Amino acid sequence: MGVNVPDDEVLFIWNEDDYSVGYELVIANDDYFTDIIYNSGFLASTSENVNLSGSGDTVYWKLVTYDPCMLENNSDIYYFSRYNPSAFQDSLMLWYMADSVNLTLGTVSQLYDLSSNEFDLLQTESDKRPVIVDTTLNSPVLRFDGTDDCVNVDF
Repeated sequence: MGVNVPDDEVLFIWNEDDYSVGYELVIANDDYFTDIIYNSGFLASTSENVNLSGSGDTVYWKLVTYDPCMLENNSDIYYFSRYNPSAFQDSLMLWYMADSVNLTLGTVSQLYDLSSNEFDLLQTESDKRPVIVDTTLNSPVLRFDGTDDCVNVDF
C-alpha cells in the first residue's frame, strides 16, 4: 500500500520477528531493486531513520530478515510516494497543516495559511473549534465533531 510522504526524513518501524536475529532495510527507486538508494546493512533493532532527499518520486522498500543460521528471507515489497508541497507554495491559493495552528484552551482557534496569501482560518466561538489529535503518522490531524465545529476564512 502506498501513501504520500512529504518529508525527507522517514522513520521505518517494523514488528519484531521472533525467529529472526537481525534485519536489513533495503530502499530503491524501482520495484526490481536495481536502483538501490539505501541499504542499512545488518540491524539488530526494529527501526531505522533514513534521509531520502536524493530519491525519486516513488520509493520502494523491503525488509530482509536473518534467522539464527543467517539465512535470508525477503518481505513483501512496499512503496510510498514523495512530494514536497513547499515546491508549489508560490502557486497555492491556500495551504494548511495541522501543526501550524494557534491553540486556545486545547482547541484550535486559528489555522495559519502557509501559502503567501495569509488566508488564516479562524474560529472565535470556543464550542465550535476543532481539536488536534496525534496520530501514528508523526503528524497531527484536526478532528471536527461532525456537528458544529468549523473554521472561517475571509477572502
